[in-house]
Amino acid sequence: MPGTLTPTSQPGQAARESPPVLAVVEVTAKPQDQARVLGEVIAATRRWASEAGCSHATAWRDPADQTRFLVLEGFDSGEAFQAHLAMPGTGEFASRVQPYLAAPPARTIWHPVHQPAPQGRRTASGL
Repeated sequence: MPGTLTPTSQPGQAARESPPVLAVVEVTAKPQDQARVLGEVIAATRRWASEAGCSHATAWRDPADQTRFLVLEGFDSGEAFQAHLAMPGTGEFASRVQPYLAAPPARTIWHPVHQPAPQGRRTASGL
């Protein structure tokens, strides 16, 4: 996968955890198998949302094309995302839905442009 996830640091500072990760996965079911894929996607996102380091996992459906699903998975860090990929359930999900897909899933990885200050802490601008 392009762009490996590694810890980052500022000059003069110790390395810290890598930034949060948002994984966006688009899945298109074969028309006759959309109900089966929907069930698998819902079950998987519920499991993934309970994983350590997962801030959220939600499933979305395209209202204009009922065979298209989008899965949004947020992770606290690149390390948490890598741990998710190493979980047996992640690969098992892919294996279970593969025969029912019209095309291979498309996954993109996103990192925040800006990380908000921790709760209760103000930025230099006072916001």
